[in-house]
Amino acid sequence: MNAMNHPASPPGLPLLAGRDPDAPLAWHRGRAISARAFLADVRRQAQRLPPAGPAINLCGERYAFAVCLGAALLRGHASLLPPDARAETLARLVETHPGAFVLTDHPAMDTPGLPQVPVEWTGLDDGGDADAPRFDGARHAVSLLTSGSTGVPQPHAKRWDTLVGDVEAAVPRLCKLLGLDSLAGLNLVATVPVQHSYGIESTVLLAMQGGAAFDSGRPFYPADIVQALASVPRPRALVTTPFHLKTLLNAGIALPP
Repeated sequence: MNAMNHPASPPGLPLLAGRDPDAPLAWHRGRAISARAFLADVRRQAQRLPPAGPAINLCGERYAFAVCLGAALLRGHASLLPPDARAETLARLVETHPGAFVLTDHPAMDTPGLPQVPVEWTGLDDGGDADAPRFDGARHAVSLLTSGSTGVPQPHAKRWDTLVGDVEAAVPRLCKLLGLDSLAGLNLVATVPVQHSYGIESTVLLAMQGGAAFDSGRPFYPADIVQALASVPRPRALVTTPFHLKTLLNAGIALPP
């Protein structure tokens, strides 16, 4: 057939992959936030970012983190994810990344030598464009920073196509494990920090690229974990670590299915 009858797909890989724009992408204290509302928050936050980067994403809430991740990509910045938010860790980043700024949902945080851009979001559908922006797969998306033997954070750069590919590889395996046809409608509650590789790939990116939805919080104590699970509809899954899971089970509190 004539190729003109089949328009080519837009170039690049989308921020959100194949999902209902009006279905929940995230949950914040029991309130659903749609993918369409998320895209509106991303566009507004991107307008607040300075022209130079990179961005150091220190947002504690998972939804705020996701908004800033998307906004940084839209603005053309890589996101740096340090292992912690201690003043000495951030002071080292000032030396190695001139021009960097901090994205935070805690404006009182001490960020020596680093300007702050607070995250602002509504989580409300503004009736705007539901088409997700697309990015070159070779785009430097994030750098996961781990503490080396010298204590200086060592960067592990991830391209956008690497992050997308990791999720694409995980989705069919998780669907088989959970007995689901897809991850659409699966709600994730996590005890792991989103700034770590496991935390970002198994929550925020699994929603953005795999069709699931994530709870914005990071519950720690067993009672808080149970409350967070109960706040989202079934089917739901807990993303955690062996240590956190052992503590939860030893607490003897009944878990929601």
